[in-house]
Amino acid sequence: MRGIGVLGVIGCLLAVPALSEVTPAASKLDNRVRVSKYVDGQVYNIRTSLTRATTVEFAPGERIVSIVAGDTASFKFESIPGERVFAIKPTSRGVRTNATVYTNQRSYYFSLSEGASPFYVLRFDYPKVHDPRRNAVTRAASSRRYGVNARNEITPVAIWDDGSFTYFRFSPKNPVPAIFKVTNGLERSVNSTMIEGRVMRVSGTSRQWAIRFGDVEVCVAEMVDG
Repeated sequence: MRGIGVLGVIGCLLAVPALSEVTPAASKLDNRVRVSKYVDGQVYNIRTSLTRATTVEFAPGERIVSIVAGDTASFKFESIPGERVFAIKPTSRGVRTNATVYTNQRSYYFSLSEGASPFYVLRFDYPKVHDPRRNAVTRAASSRRYGVNARNEITPVAIWDDGSFTYFRFSPKNPVPAIFKVTNGLERSVNSTMIEGRVMRVSGTSRQWAIRFGDVEVCVAEMVDG
């Protein structure tokens, strides 16, 4: 594991991938209860109603970090105690918007609409993890070195990779941010898991990363000698 240096400002641009949307399937007991398989990068349709509240439930151990929505006047979002469930309540009829939810483990993308046949709850099925070593921090780091463009509350205290995953260690006193891979100036979400010692493990490696929590941002880049 290596320390991190400080770089000049790196441009972190946001790109919205063109993905097909899916409507979660109805449960066997009630079609107002919806269940969908979690797929990283998938957009999920959620139908809401002006006279109903819709809740979204994540996996035990997940904690909501941030909710970003396009229309926060027509839709209200409420966190439920425990931080793994939130409620959606539209305030106008016929409205539509999108919302992105970042947790300490995953990113979720939703297309929201108000109308008939609202969902009461959306739950997720997650891929099974069979490897007991999955949550172990890999210590065999590569020769890459990383630098950051700013020092603030979400700046990692260490960054390293093992050739398959990249690891970001954060201070236990600070919030857990969202992490994006930057390729050719464009950002995309990555599958991430919080493992031991406040370490966030993300899939793959990259020469550039963007780290965000609300309006706070840190850009990360591989440091090349010479």
